[in-house]
Amino acid sequence: MTTESGVTRALRDIESGRLWKARDRLHGVIASNKSDQEALDLLGQAYFDMGDLPQAGRYWYLTTRNDERSKLANQAFEERFGMSALSRADSIRFRGPIRDYPEEVGSRLTDLEKQVKTEVRRTSHRTTHARRPVEVVRDFLVVTLIVVLTVGVWLAGLIAIIIWSID
Repeated sequence: MTTESGVTRALRDIESGRLWKARDRLHGVIASNKSDQEALDLLGQAYFDMGDLPQAGRYWYLTTRNDERSKLANQAFEERFGMSALSRADSIRFRGPIRDYPEEVGSRLTDLEKQVKTEVRRTSHRTTHARRPVEVVRDFLVVTLIVVLTVGVWLAGLIAIIIWSID
């Protein structure tokens, strides 16, 4: 008994108009083989035919496909997930070695990886800064106030218990 591949069954689903089922099957194929070009292309096609252009672009980004449909989908992909390399890389979530992809895609992923590193370097020095002395003093005063109030409430409760037990 021979078993049909997930891609073959997905093709049959597409021909039968069951795009949602083809999409689900192709996700299964890609889960076990992240760089399967036929599955990635068909998954992009299924999303495109379902009207979800950003998702189509997300999967076609990992293929060598370069036609009008893929250009429309890539444009929608960038609109939904942002133009920054970091947001694109996060939404693509490609796994595995870049060498498993065709050379054209590998080159695109390598460029994206470099852009992400540049963005991270550029933004990390902006977000990490030494705390100003005013912030340190303010934080110290807030913590001190919380401790004093907590101890004060505790002491007031203790005094109330002592007075209650004497009477």
